[in-house]
Parts: sequence; C-alpha cells; structure tokens
Amino acid sequence: MQPVAPAPDSRFRPDPVLSTNAIESFIDETTSDEESPEDAGSPPVASGQDELTGGGPEQEPSSADQARAVLEQALASDSVEELAQVVLMPDQIRAKMDAYYGGRSPALTSTSIIYETSMPLPDSEYLNHTFFVSTSEQPMRFPVAIEETADGLKLDWESFIELHDDLLGKFLANPQSEAQSFHLILERRHFFGEDVPKLGSKDCFRISTPIPGSEGYAFVEKDSPAAAACKPFEWDRLCFPIATLRWTTPPGGKKPYLEITEIVQTSWRARSADHLAVE
Repeated sequence: MQPVAPAPDSRFRPDPVLSTNAIESFIDETTSDEESPEDAGSPPVASGQDELTGGGPEQEPSSADQARAVLEQALASDSVEELAQVVLMPDQIRAKMDAYYGGRSPALTSTSIIYETSMPLPDSEYLNHTFFVSTSEQPMRFPVAIEETADGLKLDWESFIELHDDLLGKFLANPQSEAQSFHLILERRHFFGEDVPKLGSKDCFRISTPIPGSEGYAFVEKDSPAAAACKPFEWDRLCFPIATLRWTTPPGGKKPYLEITEIVQTSWRARSADHLAVE
C-alpha cells in the first residue's frame, strides 16, 4: 500500500547553493526550480579546489583552509577509529558509528568540495565552516559542517551521513521503518486529502532535506507535546529542526501516514553544545 505523499512542488526543493548556516537562517522561499544548463553541463570541482557559489565569499579564510583539510581527512578515513578522531562528540556517537558501518571502511571518494561560508557559533568565539560536497556515491551536493572546538576542527558526522546516504529518502520509501530522527526542512501546509483520519485534530507540515526528491507530508496531533514544540514554526516560513518521524497505519486498510512525535531540537546544530564552551 502506497503511503500518503505530496504532489510535486519544485518551489520548495532545497537550493543546492545553500549552506548549513544559510539554511538555518533562511526565511524566504528557496529558488532554483530547475537545474540551470550551466550547472547541468559543468564538470565536478576536484577535491581541494574552490568554486564560487552565489553570495559566497570570494576567498576562503585561513581557518576555512584548515577546515577543508579536516573534511578531506574525514572523507579519506579508512576506519571508524580514524574517522572518530575528527568528528564532533566522538564518545557519544562512536557506538552509533560502529553499528552503522558494521566493519566497512567509511572512506569516500569526493568529486566536489566547495567552500560556502564561515559563521560564528552562537555564544562562542568559534566558527562553523560550511562546504558543499558531492562524492562518487552521492552526486547531489549537500551541506557539510566543520566546527571549531576546544579540541580542534570537527565534522558533524550525524548530519553528514544522514544527508550523504539520503536516510530520509530511504525512510519515506519504507512505511515499515521504525521511528527515526532527521534533520528536516519543515513548512506548515494545508492538507485536503482523505487518507489521514481525524484530520481536523492535526497540524500538517511539508518535510524535505537538501537532497531533492526526499520530501513528504507529516502530521502532528494538536494537543501533543510535539505540537507545542512546533508552535514557533510559523506559516510561510521554512524551519530547520531535528525531528522524530513515525509511520502510522490507521485501521480500516487506509494508507500509512507520517507523524511528528518529537522535536528533538529547533536547529541543525550538533546535538550537544558542551564542546562549544570557551574557557
């Protein structure tokens, strides 16, 4: 049985020139309905080269050069142990990394690394450096965050692997999936379908990621804690939380639909800010 899915709406396909920080502060609608002929025909930028993107700085600051080197090191890591040396919160996510790779090498072949921007982290003297990356396994460019910390420059591995492996797209394609949390682009929308029971008791959101095609509708019960957490997400504005999604199959043979069961946090920043403390 096919799950509830949205009609195509290219206005809200994430623009591939947006950085992670630009996404977090983005208020207006995204652009780029179709890939331009220039983009479609241009060769990939080799790893380590720079390519200007719309609105981006003309030259990488020296700290961004160091961030690029750490990103390249992470992509070339042959083992989880090696990769864990350059990721945020390695103690908290090491078990997750081991389980995810299952003994496989995490090494990836980059086809494009494009510097986007460097921005101060909130309440910190450190910077977040954003790059757009594509690899031989994921040809669509996606934002990658490298953060300065007291322990050096570190990759936000959770958002990286989620976007690189299009985990939301896989989740949307399999209504039997267990509940999972994702970095989402979220927008309040009206829904007029008949497949979701008690629609009047629910708020509707359109969900997507920077990977085009990974999009759907998700619903939240209006009297739930998740709905209360969604109240800051205004109409006509794109928001960027980490949220937990769950497939729900209503009785009577109706199509499964997506529920938002929790707003884990309201931004795409790494899930712990402990490493940001400035001595």
